[in-house]
Amino acid sequence: MIAAWVVGGSAFAAPPEVIELGRGYTHLYALVGDGVVIVDTGYPGDDVAVLKGLAEAGIAEDKVTAIVITHAHSDHTGGAAALAARLQVPVLMGAGDVPEAAQGVNAEASPTSSRAAFMSRFFPETFDTFTATPVNAPMSLAEYGVDAQVSPVGGHTEGSLIVTAGTTLFVGDLIRGGVMRRKTPRLHYYQLDIAAAHAAVGAALGPEVTVVLPAHGGPLTPEAVRRFLAD
Repeated sequence: MIAAWVVGGSAFAAPPEVIELGRGYTHLYALVGDGVVIVDTGYPGDDVAVLKGLAEAGIAEDKVTAIVITHAHSDHTGGAAALAARLQVPVLMGAGDVPEAAQGVNAEASPTSSRAAFMSRFFPETFDTFTATPVNAPMSLAEYGVDAQVSPVGGHTEGSLIVTAGTTLFVGDLIRGGVMRRKTPRLHYYQLDIAAAHAAVGAALGPEVTVVLPAHGGPLTPEAVRRFLAD
């Protein structure tokens, strides 16, 4: 008999399957359970890549129940407005970044190096506005048919959040993987509060976590992340 457990009042036989929808600059994912939750939507125009990824994975668009945005930067929010309109699903974000979603502007974060300051001029500062559902506290995604949880933690931006799904931890831009050594944890190029960002990752690294997925680079092992955070 398959064991089942209860999250948020709903029983699930297994954690969701994690499917990568696109591996451009920003990794985009789908959590597939009874429903389907999209995690991040890429740059403006990347809604096309998300829809293509769903189709290639054999996921019908009407199976999508929600979109989760890890934070309000244009390489994560860019496709949110178009996808929300097409799929008619809510967009969940940490409450601290909801105002930026409504204004279509990037949330505050400062460069962590001179290289990052130079790079920032090449990134879009705006995106199509959308109405987001604020996440104010750890929240189960059970009502969307997925055994996972979103938790607002701040750090990278005021409203940054993490997603836990079974043994997988999605950390958005709280840390990143290397450009060449993708499986090596690195300080992200932009942070509102470095200490808070790294503390949030450390706090989320429970014994059940076997893989850490940043939005750039990776995947990362929990052991590598712990060593990075300890340095």
